[in-house]
Amino acid sequence: MAKKEIPYGYIEDGKIYLKAYLDYANREIGEVKDDDDEASVQYFVNRFSQLEEKVDELEKLIEESVNKGSFLMKLKHMLDSIGQHDGLGDYIPLIDRMKALEEKLNVIINQNRQRNTDIKRSLMQELDEALKVADWKASTELVLDIKSRWVKTGNASEEFHQDFEDRFAYLLDDFFDRKKEYYEERRKLVDLRIQKYSELIDRTYKSKPEDLPTIQEEWKEVGKVPASRYKELQMKFNRAVKKASFQRSERRFASPEEQAENYKLKQQIIEQLKAYNLEVDESIISEVKEMKSKWRQIGNVPRDVYRPQQEEFSLLSDMLMELGFVKRLAANRDEGYEQKNSREQVRVQIKLLRDLLSRDERELQTYYDNASNFQSQRGGFGKMVDQKLVQQKHKVQVKKSLLRKLKQSLDTI
Repeated sequence: MAKKEIPYGYIEDGKIYLKAYLDYANREIGEVKDDDDEASVQYFVNRFSQLEEKVDELEKLIEESVNKGSFLMKLKHMLDSIGQHDGLGDYIPLIDRMKALEEKLNVIINQNRQRNTDIKRSLMQELDEALKVADWKASTELVLDIKSRWVKTGNASEEFHQDFEDRFAYLLDDFFDRKKEYYEERRKLVDLRIQKYSELIDRTYKSKPEDLPTIQEEWKEVGKVPASRYKELQMKFNRAVKKASFQRSERRFASPEEQAENYKLKQQIIEQLKAYNLEVDESIISEVKEMKSKWRQIGNVPRDVYRPQQEEFSLLSDMLMELGFVKRLAANRDEGYEQKNSREQVRVQIKLLRDLLSRDERELQTYYDNASNFQSQRGGFGKMVDQKLVQQKHKVQVKKSLLRKLKQSLDTI
């Protein structure tokens, strides 16, 4: 059968061919059906028209879309497959249109990625600041807001993309790991405090009236637990105190000579605490706890020296306990802490202590506000607010005093 020319192709031996164009050779695209050349050719002309309509539709979608770059892969796929498209038409102008559209999308994508790079760099700076916030609830709100905006922002420029994503993911993981560790430590601390409260309640039931002041002082020093649980423990403790108070016993007051001797014994303990300076480890913490117990067992001292001596002891012993806590916290949070030199370790301790002090100062302000709001009230609730205020002021004083000593120690290291 003779070769028959048709627009953009030819028919030979009952088969329809698309003529070569660009780098594409002559190619068979179909067969003549039912000896009807015209209908068979029209089928492939229509196929090409449909392809033109798809390109027109894609171009319109791109023009109308806000996120134009999302159509790039679809356009690339159409371009890659056009060499296998079975149709009859002028493919060259169509390919030129698609390549021009591809170039336009690449320009837009590059512009968007540069903008995304600037946005993500700014979000990274925001994240660095949010991670410095000492309050876990406030910092979590900030971090989650930043994470939401990060996810909604497209990819940064290729040269920055992976570094940005890796660093952002690392900072988020580290933040939530530290948060989990903090609340786990706090939960363990609360459990220990509840256990201590329960032990004091048991001791109270077995104690004599003269032992109650010492036990009540220990009760004040245990620390915070959830309000609902504390209320339950306080009620049990009050019942135990009331029962023990009914056990009347002869009260004996220390003589002036005994009071003077008691003062000397307590002063010896203070000197021992001073000798520790900033050298604190687990064994020393145990010794400090023993000294606290021994202190409570020593009898009365002269009234005129009781308060200053008691305040000095409380400050020194609590500073050492606080320093022990800060060192443990530093070792847990900083993987390389043990390998740092003494000066670097002290700097880590100072940073942690500042965060803890900032939190305590905020709580102190809350207690001041509560004391102001309830200053007209009398009875148990008002006394409780006043007591909490005194305890919180002491915690702030302890941290401030320890912070000063740590800063001073940098000059001698």
